[in-house]
This record gives sequence, C-alpha cells and structure tokens, in this order.
Amino acid sequence: MDEKLIEEFRERVNDNYFVLHVYKNKEGKNKWNCICSAMDWISVAVHYLCSKRVLHITKDENMNSIEVYTFLSCIDMLWESIQQLHRVFYNTTDIPFIKEKKVFCNNQFSMDDNNFFKTVRACFGAHPVNLYDTFSGMSKERRFASWSGSYGRKEEFSVMLYASDESDQTILFDINFNQLWLFAEQRYNYLNHLIDLIEQQEREYIAEQRQIEIEKNNDPLKQIEILMEEVKKRSENDYYEEELNRLKILFSADIKGEKNREVVEKYRKLLKKELMEIYENVQNMTFNEIQWAEELSGDLPWKYHYCYSSVCECLFGGYKRPIGIESLDEYISEIFDVDLWETFDELYTLVETMKYLDKKSKE
Repeated sequence: MDEKLIEEFRERVNDNYFVLHVYKNKEGKNKWNCICSAMDWISVAVHYLCSKRVLHITKDENMNSIEVYTFLSCIDMLWESIQQLHRVFYNTTDIPFIKEKKVFCNNQFSMDDNNFFKTVRACFGAHPVNLYDTFSGMSKERRFASWSGSYGRKEEFSVMLYASDESDQTILFDINFNQLWLFAEQRYNYLNHLIDLIEQQEREYIAEQRQIEIEKNNDPLKQIEILMEEVKKRSENDYYEEELNRLKILFSADIKGEKNREVVEKYRKLLKKELMEIYENVQNMTFNEIQWAEELSGDLPWKYHYCYSSVCECLFGGYKRPIGIESLDEYISEIFDVDLWETFDELYTLVETMKYLDKKSKE
C-alpha cells in the first residue's frame, strides 16, 4: 500500500477545478464536501496502515485486541470512503465489489467479501457484545464475542462467538491478516479507476461546453459581462474572474482630459486583443495563462509598489481609501496630466497604461 495513490487522486480532483465546479452543486446537493471528507479520511487511514506501528502484536492480548480493532477500523474507514466516492462519481446508491468472493474465499460463513469484512469488524471490536448476523449461513442469530487473541499465531486472530440460545454451539471465528491486507489494497486501488472516470467525465464536459457558443459583442464592457457569466457557468477559475474584473475597470474608467484620454484609448485598443484571447480560451475550455495580459503589463519601480498596492486593495479588496497616492502622480506625470484624474478607477487605469508604455520604451 502506497500513500502516493491518495495524493495522486487528490491532485487529480483539484486539477483545473473541474470536480469542484461540477459537484459543489450536483442535483441540489453539495457533493464536493463529501468528496473532500472521503479524501481526508482515506489519507488518515492509509497513513496509519503504511506506518510501522500498524498491527503491533505483543504478548499483551488486551492491547492486541485494540491493535487489531484499530487495524480493522482503518480498513473500514478506507472502504467506506471509497464507497462514498463511488456513489458520488457514479451518481448511484450502489457500492463497488458487490457480491464478489475473491478475497475471503471459502470463508466459514459463506459470505461475499463485503459482508464478511462487515462481520469481521463487528466481531473484533465494533459490536462484540451485540452481534446479529447469519453466522450459521441461514437465518440471523444473536451472539456475543469473547475477547480476541492471537494465541501465539502471527498470521491469524480469533474470537469465540457465544450463542444466546443454550442449544447452539460456540463458534471459533478466525481471521487472516494477509486476506485483510488484500481486501484493503483492492479497495484502495479502486482510486485508480476513479481517476480514469474523472478524466473521462472532464473530457465529456469540455466537449459539451465547447458546443455552446458564447455570444460576441463589440462593446468591450458588454463582452466582459458575458465572459464573466460564462466563466462562472463553465469553471471555477479565480484567475480569469480577476482578470475580467480588472479589464472591466480599465474599460469603464472615465478618463478626464483629451490628452490623457487619447493615450488611454490607444492602450484600450490593445486590451481588446486580450479580451479576444480570453473569449477564445473560455469558448475552447482551455483556461490557459493569458498571453496578452503578460504582454500588456509592465514592472512598476519599487518605490511605488506600496502605493500601487494600496490602490489595488481599494479597488479589489474593499478598502475605503488608498494611502500615499501622491507618489503615483509622480510616476505618471511624464505622460499624463495628473491634476485631472478624479477617481481611483481612473488613477489605476493611468498607472496600468504607464506601466505598459514604460515597458515598451525600454525594449
């Protein structure tokens, strides 16, 4: 058993936010929370099962009973989590490996693997004093388990199952650790199948979304609103949402003064290329890094960083008023008339334009 598998599964679930987007509201239920819970408890269980302290059997039979019950509980934790993931991704109430008899072959109760493990868990610590199962292979009966023990054997553990009916005989119930390990590994490896299923579902989802054509609009602000809505419908992508919100400010800011407006409008023509790139990426469901965003950006001299961050926090973070904006006037004064701007949206647009022009002047 390798802890890397649950790590790989978790990475696949979190990759591209597809699973979050689709399952956070699936048929009116937040199944994303179930997925997260299952992944967390699989990690807990597998970490113990892979540790050196697992099944630390000694001469102390009381402690051995607790060790075995802990071992079984971790397998059960793993198995129940796998069942939940199966139900979520297949949208079913069924569970995998149903009626299979490949692990506990020829077991003394003639049960399938899933039910036999359930019985093992009950007898060896979960419900030892309140058992109700088909131990005789026919109708259910009530029994009570003794304390469990290895009795000097390395591969097996046993309990006595006392009958509630005085006419019934006591049953000696043995379990084999190698079989239990196989049961756990088989179910743990089911994550590989679920990874393939997620990838298949994502391919189908992308193909389906690509068939839905996004409306085009010559008005940049209207196009931005359309794309913001489409990004929310199609994916969970903070990067694209933030960039579209930034473009909304750059296109909507009312620029005062003919000179200032003329310079900004030239920059806005270039920003339309970024907007078209975003449109193509969202339409094609690629959500790659936006190349034009990188092209149209520029580095700000270090001494202006704090003031610039203060303006950004005001626009995007909800702060009421930025600090030290006078220094930004100094930065943009080479090209713009700094006495004309009135709003922080306008100031931000002038600074972004200046950053790009400053970058191009140095190339």
